[in-house]
Amino acid sequence: MNNILVFSPTPSHPQSAGNRVRIYNLAKHLQQMGNNIHFVYFTQEGLDAEQESQMSDEWDSLSVIKKEIDYKSSTPSHYLIDDWYQENIGPIVVKKCKEFHIDIVLMNYIFQSKLLECIPNNIVKIIDTHDRFSDRHKMLQKNGVEPDFFYTVKDEEAKAFERADIILAIQDNEADFFRTLTDKRVEVVGHIEKKRFLDKKYFSLKKIGFIGSRNSTNLHSISKFIDKFTDYIDAKKLNIQLLIAGSICTKIESRHRAIKLLGFVDELEGFYRSVDLIINPLILGTGLKIKSIEALSYGVPIVSTDIGFEGISSSSPFHMAENIDDLIQCIDEIYTDSGTLKNLAATSKMIFDESSGNLDETLKNTFKTKKDLPNVLFITHINFWERDLGSRMRLYHLLNYLKAYVNVIIVYTEKKREHDKKKLQKIGYEGQVVFLDEVKFSAIDKEKINGFLIKHSVLRNIYNASLYSKFQTFINQHKFDSVVIEYIQFSYFLPLFEEANCFLDTHDIMNIRNKVFKENNQKHWIDISEDEEFFIFKEFDKVMCIQKNEHEYLLRHGLNSMLVPYSFATVKTNKLNDINSLVFIGGNNLANATAINWFIDNVWPLFSQSGLTLEVYGTVSQAVLGNYYELQKNNIYLKGKIDDLRLLYSERSNIFINPVQLGGGLKIKNVEALANGLPLITTSEGANGLEDGINSAYLLANTIDEWIDAIIALIISKVLRKNLSENALQYAQNNFSEKACYAELIENLLKGNK
Repeated sequence: MNNILVFSPTPSHPQSAGNRVRIYNLAKHLQQMGNNIHFVYFTQEGLDAEQESQMSDEWDSLSVIKKEIDYKSSTPSHYLIDDWYQENIGPIVVKKCKEFHIDIVLMNYIFQSKLLECIPNNIVKIIDTHDRFSDRHKMLQKNGVEPDFFYTVKDEEAKAFERADIILAIQDNEADFFRTLTDKRVEVVGHIEKKRFLDKKYFSLKKIGFIGSRNSTNLHSISKFIDKFTDYIDAKKLNIQLLIAGSICTKIESRHRAIKLLGFVDELEGFYRSVDLIINPLILGTGLKIKSIEALSYGVPIVSTDIGFEGISSSSPFHMAENIDDLIQCIDEIYTDSGTLKNLAATSKMIFDESSGNLDETLKNTFKTKKDLPNVLFITHINFWERDLGSRMRLYHLLNYLKAYVNVIIVYTEKKREHDKKKLQKIGYEGQVVFLDEVKFSAIDKEKINGFLIKHSVLRNIYNASLYSKFQTFINQHKFDSVVIEYIQFSYFLPLFEEANCFLDTHDIMNIRNKVFKENNQKHWIDISEDEEFFIFKEFDKVMCIQKNEHEYLLRHGLNSMLVPYSFATVKTNKLNDINSLVFIGGNNLANATAINWFIDNVWPLFSQSGLTLEVYGTVSQAVLGNYYELQKNNIYLKGKIDDLRLLYSERSNIFINPVQLGGGLKIKNVEALANGLPLITTSEGANGLEDGINSAYLLANTIDEWIDAIIALIISKVLRKNLSENALQYAQNNFSEKACYAELIENLLKGNK
């Protein structure tokens, strides 16, 4: 049993609008699962004595925060994420968390998310979004409706998500969109309704029903419907009534004989039993339409526009009307053949049963407290908070996803820099990273480590006694269920773990890289053979591979491998206009330096005066040969480090290149380009692990002529760019979704102690 604090700017009583129904039903379901619900209501929608009494009786406790500010926009075009925030909310909620020993905070809507910054990190923070608010005002204004609720832009919505541990979406397409804004865990929890199918016979169409609150989208849609509906029944001289319930009645001006305004109804079952058909005529709006789910829960016939059924799986043409005229046509068909009502009622019951799914299991897995989660330690030299290189971005995405399933602590083996704390705080990792340079030395148990190094002599030149001593101090004071070691060079920490499950995140199979480097007369940082590397792998419970070729390679040799590739939410850029730049990004290592200098020397001369530019991002800029000013004369621009790669990908419609010739392993920069639907050209080495996407999701080029042909083809053909973009997105969705990448790892981590 957990203590859950539900914060809401909307009351749970009475359930007179869809959002109130959502808030009440989710909180009630969690309460019925055995949790204590402590409801905190911010009086955005007012509060009377009866409401307060009802909510006090319903929940384990009720706290009220009075709204004392006027909502004002800080910009002329949209609200900033904190424009509706009232500064006393956070301190009050923190006090309630202490008073009721809160394990989980469930916050409704994004616009009060600043309060989550006040909540201690030991409490799970969940946002129930209800809707997508990015550019909501543009959609409404396009349809001639002025927005009457919160609206913002993508960057602001993303800020809210960064404050939470878990994001709840109400339908799949919104979840997909949210994943383009955040690396946090996004779960779909559709609207919750209990089954209450009516035992009702349907003979003819005499009464049509609509129920809704008085928001702008409801008013716009029902007004349009009333105009068309009254024209229809007048022209055909039909005796059909339209019964309208809910607070929307206060806004409707029609006085037509067929329109009956019921106002707020105390008893929903009576309303649904009184009508023969429910309509949802919405012609604009986002989010799951709760009024549609509610009608399905009563098993009554319903006709709807496609927008009114968005997020609900149905193949019935009566749920796919494109506009009000189509909706009237559906009603006419039902009036002509009243037997359709019986079939539609059966369809409603079937859709509801199928959509209910395994709700309890979903909520149980989502609403877990941090004390119930296994403790997982990551050991790494990767400063993932920089988010400017592929390896850093991969670990950043992986950790962000895992944080909602396990308690993550990271031990960082490099020295702490002045700005590290600020950057960790910015991405929500303050207190979760231990810097070994700040840990005291302790006497080393030499028998353990010496025995391990004798067994694996290839690690002797890598072993760092200072790091080992400090890590020994740390691990003697903590207990972990599982340990993930990043890269093979830290395998010498293994003797310090006797009970935890130990996983090696390889990133690359080093004996393969070593061979490639030798073939190119280059020295690799570790001279390791296949036998030596496999001998080390066998020390781990499982070895994590970043791409399927390496995974299959280890399996063929009888090693306990699991595939944990790079995950990146797909983002359709829609920027397929004329190409004006080629873009390369990478860290300052031998593989990247060799690649970009080869490209500049052999391919770029043909394009250097063509009007195109070559932009080089990342620390590899330092390795580009040539005078800075001479490079600029040839339209080569060294951009250097970029703080957030997502900004680069989202702003570019240009060709991404990766002329890598050595290295081994999955090229993360290639996965990122594919996931953003960007035109990509790479080599056979760059295609390592992505072979099934060659010349479909991206173009392959190895020779100088192949590179030149590929670049020219992309420049002159918008059709080719469009096809590559669509194929790249589909390829990334099939191979690099979070579920596809992390499911097996999470399953292993949740097993806990051996």
